[in-house]
Amino acid sequence: MPKHLPLKSLLPLLAAGVLLSGCAEMKNRVMGKEPGKCPTINILADAAHLTKFKPGPGRDITDVLYTVDIVNYQGSCGYRDDDSRVETALKVMFDVDRGAANAQGLGEIQYFVAVQDRQKQVFSTKFKFPASTPRLRQVDEEVSIDIPIRPGDTPYNTVIWLGLQLTPDELDYNRRNRK
Repeated sequence: MPKHLPLKSLLPLLAAGVLLSGCAEMKNRVMGKEPGKCPTINILADAAHLTKFKPGPGRDITDVLYTVDIVNYQGSCGYRDDDSRVETALKVMFDVDRGAANAQGLGEIQYFVAVQDRQKQVFSTKFKFPASTPRLRQVDEEVSIDIPIRPGDTPYNTVIWLGLQLTPDELDYNRRNRK
């Protein structure tokens, strides 16, 4: 039968483990690096919702193809060996409601990932409503953003903005019809 050590005899071992694990973190802080910090990700409020209308002048409920909302995202990041770049991976989640004008049940979501004051990339994901389904949740495949770290900057004070890629008319519609 295995012999169990009393808790008091394990305390020095646990303390040593904590101290040693803190050494790498302390070294990084002394070197001016914050370990494990990712860029801040925000969803742009004016571009978090889309009402997609069928072509033409109509803008009432019978003209809606679908509506889309960004509801969530998952993100992670990692650093290059020289800490000059941070690679951020994102999966964006959307709720899509089928409109009265969408007889085929098809659509496409275009969204952007923009690094403040730097770059913007537009991504797209298609969807199809199953028969008799008025709502679906769409999670796009993972997208990767490679962000160069500027001298004197850090990954955790870099801001990434998510939003739906809207036309000027769609953006105006959102601003006029805020919830």
